[in-house]
Amino acid sequence: MECLFEKYLGVKIKGTERNLKEVFARFYSSDQHTKLWLRTLLQQTQLKSNSKSVTLRLEGNKHYLQHNFGESLQCYTKALCLATYDVGLIMSNRSALFFMTKHYQDCLSDIQHALRHDLPDRIKLKLLIRQVKCFAILQLEVELKNALDNTINFLSTYACADRDKAKCEIATAATIKDTARPKSVVKQIPSLKANDSFLFAASTIRLNYDKVRGRHVVAKQKLEVGDILFVEKPFVFAPIFNEKKELSVTRCYNCLKLIYSSIPCQECIKCIFCNEECRDNSWKEFHQWECRGMQSDLWYHLGIGFPALKGLIKGLPSGFCTLNSSYEADTVKFGDELDNYPYFNKLITNLSKMDDIIPITIIACVIVSYLKEYTNFFKSISLAEYTSHELITLVGARLIKHVAQLQCNSSVICAKFNNEDTVYTAEELPSLACGVYPSIGMMNHSCKPNIKIEYFGQVSVVKAAEEIYPDKEIFNCYGIDYRCEDKKTRQEHCQQLYFFTCNCEICNVSKT
Repeated sequence: MECLFEKYLGVKIKGTERNLKEVFARFYSSDQHTKLWLRTLLQQTQLKSNSKSVTLRLEGNKHYLQHNFGESLQCYTKALCLATYDVGLIMSNRSALFFMTKHYQDCLSDIQHALRHDLPDRIKLKLLIRQVKCFAILQLEVELKNALDNTINFLSTYACADRDKAKCEIATAATIKDTARPKSVVKQIPSLKANDSFLFAASTIRLNYDKVRGRHVVAKQKLEVGDILFVEKPFVFAPIFNEKKELSVTRCYNCLKLIYSSIPCQECIKCIFCNEECRDNSWKEFHQWECRGMQSDLWYHLGIGFPALKGLIKGLPSGFCTLNSSYEADTVKFGDELDNYPYFNKLITNLSKMDDIIPITIIACVIVSYLKEYTNFFKSISLAEYTSHELITLVGARLIKHVAQLQCNSSVICAKFNNEDTVYTAEELPSLACGVYPSIGMMNHSCKPNIKIEYFGQVSVVKAAEEIYPDKEIFNCYGIDYRCEDKKTRQEHCQQLYFFTCNCEICNVSKT
């Protein structure tokens, strides 16, 4: 992407929310560099490859034998993403890994998937016996009986070289126990008493507005340490790529749930999912438009343009609805559980404060060119009030706006480990995704915040970090913490990224 930006050195564009259509139309009609860059990038398509899949599966087997279980899991899952055949064999190998590491539910899931494919009878028998063992260990009596019956019936049709040995193994499998099996500890997402006027916020806080602080959050009553203030799913999020341009092999692309048994996208080689339902939902909502770009690392290069596209797509059903109400009106009602796009679309952009918006204009131009030339996006959407040209201009302008909003309002969704995940944590990325939480985003910044945030997959849970008294403001930290940076650095950071001079309590008393 840097080489594309270099083509416009010395060129500056100013813009505000009111003239974005004109800005984008002018740039898009005359630009050729972005279209050439995009065409060159998309010629480097990474397709599924059975030869690469076999290599990774065999590498996974080596790691498994050496008890390098994290590396083995990575190899098997990546092999699965690359495969068009031998899917059942990869699932079979990975189920053995899960059994060895005592992830019995994941083992059962992979066995179920593997048995749907055409496998040699000897491997099927291994899988059926492993299935019996899992049900026995988990003490699932009904499932155990059914699995035993299926395994014995299969053995009766299989020309086994040593039938008596196989029968003995089946009988032993049905009695296996694992007293050392760790208990699964699933942390439940906390709940809160709903706030009728402030979506996803607790009833103990409220949204205020004044001309100095803008929209901000205050306590309605005294808050104790640990009190839950927000429980919110992101309006949109996009997973973060690692330095190898890869996504996590232990997080569902659609919901960020921590998973080990996963299924791949049927088209690209990057994305994994919890199950078919998650995969189908992702394809229907977003991935049908993203997948072609995923195959060429487009979204890795576009960075924050990735969640901006998702935000745009979320606005389609409402025709990119815009709220014309005042900020004061937001304090009476903020958020819509059925369609929160208008409130996302009302987040600040700081466009008028930017000296130059050409970088985000280029990002918008690349995405529009991609959607127009390499997908059927514009052919499939129907907004009768717009001509084809007007629709392209509207989408481009809205993308500029959403990129600017994400720059000012997005959060990094972080990974949290629990005790049962220690076998595989070496691969986990500390930063999983970039998302935007409209209600949580109403909190102003302080270099010494009075809240803390925990993530349960994609869900953000905000808790009070100290006692907060009635009518006192509740502050988040925009990544500029007084314990890590001096005052001068913090002030520069706030001004460069968020276009304000921090006047928080710690900055007022800080001398350095």
